Amino acid sequence: MHISGLFKEEECKEVLMSGNEAFARGIFEAGVRFAANYPGTPVSEVGDYLHFLSENSKEFTFDYSLNEKVALESCIGASWAGIRSVAMFKHLGLNVAADPLHTFPYSGTNGGMLILCGGDPGILSSTNAQDNRLYSLHTKIPIIEPATVQECKDFIKEGLRLSELYKIPVYVHVTTRLCHSYGIVRLGKIEHAHHIGKFKKNPQRYINTLRKAMANQKHYFEKIAQVAKNKKIYHLFNEVKLIKARNGENENLNKGIGILTSGICYSYVLQACHKLDLNPPILKLGMIFPINRAEVCRFADRFNLNKMLIVEELEPFIETFSKDVFCNFCDAHQNLEIHGKDFLPNIGELNTDLIMEFLANHFSVPNSYLLEELKQKEKILSEIIPEIPIREPTFCSGCQYRPFFYALKKVTDQISEEAGTGFIFGGDIGCYTLGEAYPYQLIDWVICMGAGIGIANGMSLVLEENQKIIAFIGDSTLFHTGLQPLLNAIKNNIDLTIVIFNNYWTAMTGHQRIIATPKRFIDEGDSKSKTDKKEIDLVNLIKNIGIDEESLV
Repeated sequence: MHISGLFKEEECKEVLMSGNEAFARGIFEAGVRFAANYPGTPVSEVGDYLHFLSENSKEFTFDYSLNEKVALESCIGASWAGIRSVAMFKHLGLNVAADPLHTFPYSGTNGGMLILCGGDPGILSSTNAQDNRLYSLHTKIPIIEPATVQECKDFIKEGLRLSELYKIPVYVHVTTRLCHSYGIVRLGKIEHAHHIGKFKKNPQRYINTLRKAMANQKHYFEKIAQVAKNKKIYHLFNEVKLIKARNGENENLNKGIGILTSGICYSYVLQACHKLDLNPPILKLGMIFPINRAEVCRFADRFNLNKMLIVEELEPFIETFSKDVFCNFCDAHQNLEIHGKDFLPNIGELNTDLIMEFLANHFSVPNSYLLEELKQKEKILSEIIPEIPIREPTFCSGCQYRPFFYALKKVTDQISEEAGTGFIFGGDIGCYTLGEAYPYQLIDWVICMGAGIGIANGMSLVLEENQKIIAFIGDSTLFHTGLQPLLNAIKNNIDLTIVIFNNYWTAMTGHQRIIATPKRFIDEGDSKSKTDKKEIDLVNLIKNIGIDEESLV
């Protein structure tokens, strides 16, 4: 749908939209007045939609922040001033924001505050698949996880209410498949909240040092314990799903087995059960931390379970919690069998086929011919896939990086041949990462944003003389986390060549503007946005941080 359609007052209308569009609509309906992000797949589009809203509304402000730490801290500031706010970024961005993430919950929130974070279990556009649910073990921040596109919208609104009820931040966990899935969404009523806030000083609450921090921590932990025991919150986010068997003869075939799942995996479970004509009770968790122990035990009691199957991607997060609950808190179910990662992989995304095979290990399956079809499909694919040529990722047609890497390869190959110099290429996060592929093959490591120069800092000080390093970084990544390693290299006067790609945008995620985007490139028109009022000339910045004129090309 057109972006403008996301922000119209059309209550009760049903619209086809993506998960990311539903998040943006939920933020709009909830009366959020401030949002910030650093673009990152799979939630980049949410920021783009909200930037459009910011450009066309005096009551909403959106900021493309320099990095995730700044985005999170900006939203903390808005919340403390009494304004609803949402910070959003990809799963890896939470590492950048981890410093304030572990402390500010002690002080809590005023205006409702959400952290919308997109995971990438299939490593489709990331450098790792870290499971951010594990952050809850030390931050104690409640995690809610939508399972449908409709819930992407609704959970934003309910999450903000939960945040304001207990004055705590709430984390919204989502993964790539749901962000980019489409579904019918019923639009809701738009809340018209105030957009001007006021900060009330409270040193005991906001200054987290020594005894103040300890007292705030205790108060915060008490609130999380209350959330865990609140039955209304449990029933607001969690749901028991009963599937009616198509064949009445199968209705009582698999008594005593229940399924516990969340997020996009819930859809896989439903599809698998429908295909296999199974009808187990399913507990869909919308709040995955903290989990109400008593209610989970009650689910097992209600259906007299003797076996629980846990379906989740990546780490056994829910599974580990479930084993603790049934072993230590449910006397009647201490011998309950719990299965999950002993059958399902903890690497990559799950899918309906994997879930069907998992269920077939525990249920009497009436439609067994489907399992035979799965085996045949897997056999055929195992024969075909190795013969299919691998389509390497490559630069877009006409991309400026193509001639650059072509020329660099020719020059460095010639120097290596004539002078015996070996070149090492430090990679970073951006479109230029594709320089690792054939025919260029000019990237030797890719770790995280800023690591191209960062790793070169140490390596260049210990290398033998006939090895030289060339480190790559884009302008958006430079402002994100690249300036610190650059300054460190200047401080140590390191023999290092650094290539900064001056794109003027965050190119890889959709050309979002950055602090170095020239104003002449942007048609501001009658923009109502309060952000992006000044630009920084990147070349002048580099000149003024201690790099000699002759060293700058």
